[in-house]
Amino acid sequence: MENEDLIRRLCQRLKLQYLAVMAVLILVVVLCETDLLPIGFFAGSQQAEFWLLLLMEPLTLAAIVAALYLFKSKKVAAALHSGGIAALDRWATLRLLMLQVPLMLNTVGYYLFLVPSFGYMAIMTLLAMCFVYPSLARCKSEVGATHQSHQAQTTKRPI
Repeated sequence: MENEDLIRRLCQRLKLQYLAVMAVLILVVVLCETDLLPIGFFAGSQQAEFWLLLLMEPLTLAAIVAALYLFKSKKVAAALHSGGIAALDRWATLRLLMLQVPLMLNTVGYYLFLVPSFGYMAIMTLLAMCFVYPSLARCKSEVGATHQSHQAQTTKRPI
């Protein structure tokens, strides 16, 4: 029963992290769209735009793929099996940050440079965020499912 309470508190903290970043993102979008924050500050700087796009495109795509497949790796499954809820806290927070940091950078990049590529990358990351929403069922299944999959990997079947 105490385990269930720990998972519930962890899930609430992860939801707070998830929703806090979304709230900040919405605030930035609203402030920029209503011209309360200046937009297009670096619109004429093509060299800075090029280098930032060169950095953000592969970083965003790699972060999306890595975040979506993070819990499928053997290392994370083993860590969740041995570390339980503490490991889930660490890995779930990392997974959220892997998507939230590029999301914020691409959103700010869009409003600083007014380049649609940043907006498209932010939208892709926002869509990927839907697949890692930290619901209570997800938190329970990630601790339980990785425990079962790790057991299946470590036990050898007779031929």
